[in-house]
Amino acid sequence: NVTRQPAYENIKYRIFGTLKNTDFIMNNTFWIGLYPGINKHMLKYIVDTFERFFKGATDEYRKI
Repeated sequence: NVTRQPAYENIKYRIFGTLKNTDFIMNNTFWIGLYPGINKHMLKYIVDTFERFFKGATDEYRKI
C-alpha cells in the first residue's frame, strides 16, 4: 500500500474504498521490487543474495 509510505506523506492523492486488500498484501507478503532495466548480471546478483540469505537462515535454524 504505497499510500502508507513516507514518500506519500505530503502528496495529494485520492483513495477509493478502504484499501483492505492492499493493506493485507502490505502486511502479509514479501515484496521484491524490480524494474524493466534489470539485466542478467543484476538478476544473478539478486538470486545469489537470496540463496546466501536462506542458506544462512537454514543454518541458524539447525542450531536451535
